[in-house]
Amino acid sequence: MQGPAGPQGAVGPQGAAGPQGAAGPQGSQGAAAPANGGYFYTSSTAAQNANTVIPLTTTGATYGTGVVLNGGAITLPAGTYVVTYSWSADAVGDLLNAYTEIVSAYLVLGGTEVPGSRIRSTTSTLSNQDGYVSNTITISTTGGTLQLFNGNRNVTHGTTNLTGFVGAVNVQQVTR
Repeated sequence: MQGPAGPQGAVGPQGAAGPQGAAGPQGSQGAAAPANGGYFYTSSTAAQNANTVIPLTTTGATYGTGVVLNGGAITLPAGTYVVTYSWSADAVGDLLNAYTEIVSAYLVLGGTEVPGSRIRSTTSTLSNQDGYVSNTITISTTGGTLQLFNGNRNVTHGTTNLTGFVGAVNVQQVTR
C-alpha cells in the first residue's frame, strides 16, 4: 500500500542561459538623402521691368552635383524637384489708386513658364513699400535651366527692404 504524497520541494536554482538565437532579417532600406539641390538668391535692388528674368547672383549652398548657378539662372539635371521661390518688390501702380501695386513672380523652365507657378500680392497703399510673394511647387525636368521672373508690373524696391535677399529660389531633388 502506498502512503499519502509528501509536500512539494523547494524550487531549484536557475539554469545557465541558453545559446543566442540566429540574427533576424535585415530591415528595409531607409529613404535616400536628396540627390541634388541648392539655394540661390539676389540682393540687388535694381528696378525690374515687367516679365523679365530676375538674375540670381549668389549661391547660398548646394549639395550633390549638377545643380549650379549659371548666368543668373539655375542649371538642373534630370529629375523631380521641390522648388520654393520668393520675390519682394515695390510694384509701380497707377500712382492714383490703392490696390494697383501688384507684386508677382513666376518660374520659367527651359524657356517655358512653369504652369501653376505664377503668384501675386497686392499692396494696399501707394507708399514706397515692398510687397512679398512666395510659393512652393513640384517640377519635373529632363534637365534644363530654371529662372525666376518678375510678373506683369514694373517694380522698384522701397525703403523697407534695402538689405538681404529680394529674390530667392531653393531647389531640392526628390527623384532622379
